[in-house]
Amino acid sequence: MRARFLIRVVAAITAVLLTGGCGGTDVAKGQLEEQLKTRLTNQAGQGPDLIECPGDLEAKVGATQRCVLTAKEIKVGVNVSVTAVDGAEVQYDVEVDDKPLG
Repeated sequence: MRARFLIRVVAAITAVLLTGGCGGTDVAKGQLEEQLKTRLTNQAGQGPDLIECPGDLEAKVGATQRCVLTAKEIKVGVNVSVTAVDGAEVQYDVEVDDKPLG
């Protein structure tokens, strides 16, 4: 039940602005996963068990990445899109799918 509640709450979270990166470089995979988990936990009041991304997020406007959120045994897609890069700051929007992955 906890996983279904989390997915319903998290599915409503879009256009979340996060910052990261160091020296204008890509956002490291581990840093991106941790920022996503922290932000979604703060928004939903409870966190996913795991966030997995395929690699570093390129510090380039328009760059995208597809990550996977796991809550209990339910997996949900998470799209990350870079919206701005200013020196060491990378800003990106996050959109969580409204349905679990098949």
